[in-house]
Amino acid sequence: MKRLLFVIFTFLVLSSLAQDQEVYALLEKGSVVEIESKLQQLTSQKAQQVYKGALLARKASKLKQPKTKLKVFKEGVILLDNAIEKSPNNLEYRFLRYIIQVKSPKFLNYNKNTTEDKKKIEEGKVQERLKLIIVNFNTKNERYKLNI
Repeated sequence: MKRLLFVIFTFLVLSSLAQDQEVYALLEKGSVVEIESKLQQLTSQKAQQVYKGALLARKASKLKQPKTKLKVFKEGVILLDNAIEKSPNNLEYRFLRYIIQVKSPKFLNYNKNTTEDKKKIEEGKVQERLKLIIVNFNTKNERYKLNI
């Protein structure tokens, strides 16, 4: 019985980690088609709403029509900001917002929380799986590096 519970728990942790890594990979290099496919897979669970928000914001940067870009971007950042409002101490949510804000064009004025989010992440107790993702982010984004 204990073995079965251990196997189930390990599977759940690994599948969650695989999903996280897929989302972060799509944020970095995903095409519109790949991002759209992942968005369709996500359900309405809380944690997945924040992923959905980040993916929508990223997807907007790859769209052609300015009006559509802005609409999709706003939809994504609303989901991100709502998730952080509900869970202000969730460091992963703050990291996702930080990524989107530092990569967003200045004219969108979506950069008001970068200092706050960076400080929270750097001062917080970051889980190992998130630490690995942040280290990967740091190696590719020296300008926006987080000290963890």
